[in-house]
Amino acid sequence: MSAIMRKALSMILVAGFFLACGISCKKEKEEKARPVAEPILPLNLVLKYTAGGPGGTSLLTLRFFGARMGMNSADRKPQKTGKETESAQEIQALEIPPDFWTKSVNFFVAEGEGTTEGVELEQGVTLVAAPGVQKLQLGPEAFCQALYSLSASAVPQPGKTLKATVLIGKQRYDSNAVTVPGPPVDEWERWVREAVVALQVGRFDSVLEAAEGMIALHPEAHHGYWYRGLALEAKGNFEEALAAMRTALEKYPKSTKDRYQEPPDKILQKIRQFESRRR
Repeated sequence: MSAIMRKALSMILVAGFFLACGISCKKEKEEKARPVAEPILPLNLVLKYTAGGPGGTSLLTLRFFGARMGMNSADRKPQKTGKETESAQEIQALEIPPDFWTKSVNFFVAEGEGTTEGVELEQGVTLVAAPGVQKLQLGPEAFCQALYSLSASAVPQPGKTLKATVLIGKQRYDSNAVTVPGPPVDEWERWVREAVVALQVGRFDSVLEAAEGMIALHPEAHHGYWYRGLALEAKGNFEEALAAMRTALEKYPKSTKDRYQEPPDKILQKIRQFESRRR
């Protein structure tokens, strides 16, 4: 091979090398400039509806789970599969803006079973309580929840379906569907509903009123004394709360030969708690 041909071949090889580098650099720049899709977080939402009394406030509880386990599609609760790996037990951190619970969470009346469309509840929904942190720690056993009140005027008609949606970046997450129940069937159910809602939103005088209503209707039942004790505890009347809890324990159904009754662990816990304050 002549010197001229060798020189020409070398120049071709060098040119090819720089051309390949240029194409590679161009592709790399294009890939860097291309917008990266936001990762889809393994997140599951569980919505619970707590009905209030007639003309009263109802509650919406929205719970966030890290969806890394097998999930029960019926109630969206974590369900152990027995095959969890170490990665399934990891906790994921979700950073949220300060107004996340009021701006990114929405509730709507679904148009039908399984639909993700409906009429948004724009009024009557108020945030009651939510985690006061900017980073949520979520996992199979680690969750957080927010509580919202729903005014009587905003409550949909009985039988309607409510759902919640959450926007994280550009990703939308939908909760399970809950059905709005009808009005209380009797006075007992009315008092129970009012006690449950009032307790969660901190209206302890209303809890006490509902408890007295339950006791007046069914003095043989333990429920009214339980709520009386909780209301008195919240008001700082620990001696009276202890007496109410002891009565609740006396009224609690006992196991029989034909029927086993779970021990009243919550009542016993409260009694021990109040008795320890005496020491």
